[in-house]
Amino acid sequence: MKFIELTRKEFDDFAENNEQTTFQQSSKWGQFKSGENWHAYFVGLKEKNDIIAATMLLSKEDKHFKKRFFYAPRGFLIDYKNLELLKEFTTEIISYIKEKNGILLKIDPNILYQERNKLGEIIEGGINNSFIEQNIREVGFHHVGDDFKQNMIQPRWLYQISLKQKTLDDLMHNMSSKTRQIIQRNENLGISIRELKKEEFNLFCDSMKQVTEKYNTINYRLPYYEDLQDAFKKDFKIMVAEINFKHSIECLNQLLEKLEKKKEEKIQNYPKIRIKENTFINKILEIEKKKEQIQEKINFLNKIQKEIGQEVLLLAGYLYITYGREVVALQGFTEEKWKNFNASYSIHFHMLKWALENNYDVYNFYEISGNFNKKDPMYGSYCFKKSFGGQVVELLGEFDYPVSQKEYLNVKNHFPNYYGVKIVYKNSKK
Repeated sequence: MKFIELTRKEFDDFAENNEQTTFQQSSKWGQFKSGENWHAYFVGLKEKNDIIAATMLLSKEDKHFKKRFFYAPRGFLIDYKNLELLKEFTTEIISYIKEKNGILLKIDPNILYQERNKLGEIIEGGINNSFIEQNIREVGFHHVGDDFKQNMIQPRWLYQISLKQKTLDDLMHNMSSKTRQIIQRNENLGISIRELKKEEFNLFCDSMKQVTEKYNTINYRLPYYEDLQDAFKKDFKIMVAEINFKHSIECLNQLLEKLEKKKEEKIQNYPKIRIKENTFINKILEIEKKKEQIQEKINFLNKIQKEIGQEVLLLAGYLYITYGREVVALQGFTEEKWKNFNASYSIHFHMLKWALENNYDVYNFYEISGNFNKKDPMYGSYCFKKSFGGQVVELLGEFDYPVSQKEYLNVKNHFPNYYGVKIVYKNSKK
């Protein structure tokens, strides 16, 4: 085996076909992080002419210690079950880091720890990769932050839906009845989903401020989103849910016309069919009640349009990376004033269908806290994601390899703030 530096193309060709790949183990992510003064290195192990292990290493110098930190985001891309291969690759990387004045290597592999259901309960007889954690420890890494409450660099807990061999009917069946009802209601209202153009990113950026204020998290400014789009191009999407008042009111009026037509047909057919008078009257009253509800919605939309003086109302938005095998919903907002529209349901449903149509394996709702206590501030977000079906995903967590134990103890708390795409709290507030 030979340890070598890889070209960006060599690395991406290997990474894109690796089962563990994520957007954060890509040259595109390296390009994005270069705007925050991280430098990307691409290294691998070759056996004959084949790459058998690889990783992107992000590096940043600490100005005080004059040493470099190294981080393999969601890496390595390797068979962690093969202890000898893991030892060889780790040894070579540590030598490589030493040559570049490195003091610390940090990894957080994209490896499932224990298989769980949508309630976060461990599945009896399910996947258990605790032996992989032991392999990682054995080659010299320390496990960081076993307590899920600690704020690690990337989320250890995710919520995902497997799309393998699934149909849209399968996904709908696994959703809660409330979720299906909201999706159907929003379709009837004429809520539309579209992708923002780059010149419109400020709409998303401005709306995300309410999220950062509510949860006391880092506020990403417009260049952050523009740089992400520059790096990922077609693999980057900001999707928004909107109401075009004219279109929505037309949709509702069409429903009124259909109900009126249905009512007239029942009245005309009444003499020809055997039905009790009370039953007939109740059916007519049901139609009238539905018409009243629709008319109330029309009146409500007219009122809102008059209030805001706009033809289109922005309701919600989500930022997506569609890299490798998965579609990842990284960040999102719902306009607080219009949260009763529940427009985020429509965005996720739209993108779930898109992911199916484009043959992705996983729909990743991304971060949850891993704390399933109702008092947890992110419990509501977890419940929302759970309503679509799917399962809780617990990863192995974060590991440090101290190049020098003495220096590691001095500098481990100085690892630069990564601020990737997870929810990052400004302080210890939870």
